[in-house]
Amino acid sequence: MNTQIEVIYSFIWLPLTYLFNGTVTVANNSASVAGTSTSFTQLIGPDFQLGLPGNDQDTDIGAELIFQNNQTYRVKTITSDTALVTVTNVSPAQTAATYQLAMVPDIPEGHHNVIATLATRNFMSTPGNDSRLPFWVAQAEKELNSMRDSVMTRQRQAPATRRRFPQSALRYTLNAPTTGR
Repeated sequence: MNTQIEVIYSFIWLPLTYLFNGTVTVANNSASVAGTSTSFTQLIGPDFQLGLPGNDQDTDIGAELIFQNNQTYRVKTITSDTALVTVTNVSPAQTAATYQLAMVPDIPEGHHNVIATLATRNFMSTPGNDSRLPFWVAQAEKELNSMRDSVMTRQRQAPATRRRFPQSALRYTLNAPTTGR
């Protein structure tokens, strides 16, 4: 059998959100975070709960736990509204601490070079009096073109279309069942 099944799906962008309700407590050098009056799972909507960190590496959203002193820890798993685990241990201990739990935007791996090159060009080389400027302008143009090419390649994929199902479909007319009287 040469049956072919076509599955059409679409991606949507999730709005970046952050939470700060309640407080959190973490023992020194521990990765387990306990929340009080928190709602960690509400970082994303109910239809996307399988995207919480720790469910599936391919579809997980990124999340960071940020304390008031700007210490930031990447979240490994969110297990409930009041429990999560960080990738690295938290130090020093936090007791009834205020926090922010924030989604992290997903940047494709190849685009990190573009960001770093443009930042270097913009911050490290001053136009007019820096001999390195032409080098960084050329590097930035090269990286931007590379990114454009990768985006264009993804956009060249065939758009979703409706086509006739390759197999015949038969229609049957069924009468209502009769009852024995």
